[in-house]
Amino acid sequence: FTPGASVRARAPGSQRATAAAGRAPSTMSADAKLKADVAAFLRSGGARTSAESDPFNEPNDWERGRGGKGGAGKGVGKGKGGGKGGGKGGKGGGKGGGKGGPDPWAVAEARGSTKREAAGTLAAAANLSEEALRRAPPMALPVCSAWWEEGLVAAASGAAPLGASRATELRARAEQLHESEQQAFAAAQAKKHGSDARFVAKLVASGTIRDRLAALQVQIQESSFHALPSVRQLVSLAQRPRPEIKLQAVEALLAVFLRQLLPPDRPLVPLEKQRLGASPSDRALLCAHYEDRLKALYGEAVAVVSAGAASNLPHLKQRMVSGLHEMLSARPELEHSLLPALVNKLGDPDKKVASRVTHLLGQLSQSHPPMKPVLLAAVQRFVLRPNVGERAQYYATIFMNQLVLSRAEAPLAQTLLLVYLALFASRAKDAGALKAAMDSRMLSALLSGIHRAVPF
Repeated sequence: FTPGASVRARAPGSQRATAAAGRAPSTMSADAKLKADVAAFLRSGGARTSAESDPFNEPNDWERGRGGKGGAGKGVGKGKGGGKGGGKGGKGGGKGGGKGGPDPWAVAEARGSTKREAAGTLAAAANLSEEALRRAPPMALPVCSAWWEEGLVAAASGAAPLGASRATELRARAEQLHESEQQAFAAAQAKKHGSDARFVAKLVASGTIRDRLAALQVQIQESSFHALPSVRQLVSLAQRPRPEIKLQAVEALLAVFLRQLLPPDRPLVPLEKQRLGASPSDRALLCAHYEDRLKALYGEAVAVVSAGAASNLPHLKQRMVSGLHEMLSARPELEHSLLPALVNKLGDPDKKVASRVTHLLGQLSQSHPPMKPVLLAAVQRFVLRPNVGERAQYYATIFMNQLVLSRAEAPLAQTLLLVYLALFASRAKDAGALKAAMDSRMLSALLSGIHRAVPF
């Protein structure tokens, strides 16, 4: 190694700096060494050496802009730290010689310790600044999964339901409270899961459909009270016309609604029927608003599944029919909409679908015995409608024959007997049709049903 060769190999503008650095005494003071390091840093144009580079830290403000307030043109000027340095946007701007950028070490010192820089990274993960993190209000609702167990909405003693007009007045206030609550939750998540939150948000924004669905489910699992925006995006994906996207989105919706968001023992209460009193608290209003919006989103999901059950694609239709059964079996929410949609599939042109609906209704009556009168009433309304085909009547009769009866269910057996006789009478109006039907499977099913119902 020869120092002269090293000097000659360098650029002409840096030879004097190398020579000066070589003549510097070994007992250099701390201030002098700092000034020398700053001067060398400015002469190198702000580039770090391989030993100084840190791939895990983002560039600081001086490295990004190299200057203070002013124009964006390139200029040559004397910086406060000493030495000449080329930078963008000095106070003079343009080509003139204005004051250069601030001392990079002073900027690094002003930014604070590593812990503060980490907090800034977490804030960026949730698209929030450090100032927004500091000013974020505390959350009014808890971070929980089973939100109905928190008991935040307690009916005021002697209070009547809000009604449509009062609910409309409170809904605007509830929307503002909900927006503030979402901001507070985002700030809390940024502090707690900064890098993870940034990764999940990136998947939701620009990932594949499968990645977006998984990321949305992860966001929903963080807190049920703060999951409405993610549920809204899932419903939007389920409303797309492409069958493969609809199937995946419906699977995700069924998972989050039936396993996390819906209470297992009661239906959701809309805002109009909440008993909050004359002046409800912010927390009670937030919880009531959440329940109201969750009910609306679940209604949209039910509409998507019901419409999908009428699809011309066999695999999509079969999955949506199974989804209707899962919703009915798992939760009591919107039963009045789900049950007719499932019973109507008894008249589906596809024999496999109609036969599967018969099986699913039988499973529903076995898993929920108190629902047998409700199921029978829905099937009765369907089968006695005009212009119902014989095949649909046959599958409905097969379901009614599967109902398990007991001595305590005499009214149910009586209703069954009346339905059987009504179907038999409708077929006996025409003598020719009755003679042709004597050998049919429909007549055999009716006689079997009457024989089962009479003893009860």
